[in-house]
Amino acid sequence: MISALEGAEVTAQVSRSEEPLRAVGRQLARLVGAYGAGGAHGAHGAVGV
Repeated sequence: MISALEGAEVTAQVSRSEEPLRAVGRQLARLVGAYGAGGAHGAHGAVGV
């Protein structure tokens, strides 16, 4: 996740646009949302914690 943010930051600086940061933010929000919805809890045995 950190490398995605770093890459988006560099791209935003070079292109002088916030869109790369917004795009990676949307992708990370989907990832966190999927995790929070139980997508990975069962695989890690964290159900009921």
